[in-house]
Amino acid sequence: SGSKKKKVTKAERLKLLQEEEERRLKEEVTFLKKGELTLFSYLP
Repeated sequence: SGSKKKKVTKAERLKLLQEEEERRLKEEVTFLKKGELTLFSYLP
């Protein structure tokens, strides 16, 4: 039964969304930190 595999429960979808959101937030934070470091390196 291949149709069973395709079906994703609401809980699973929510979990995936949360994981994706967390990953995006982490990337944004690291990006911001990098930007700050770059700014500071230009300061005298």
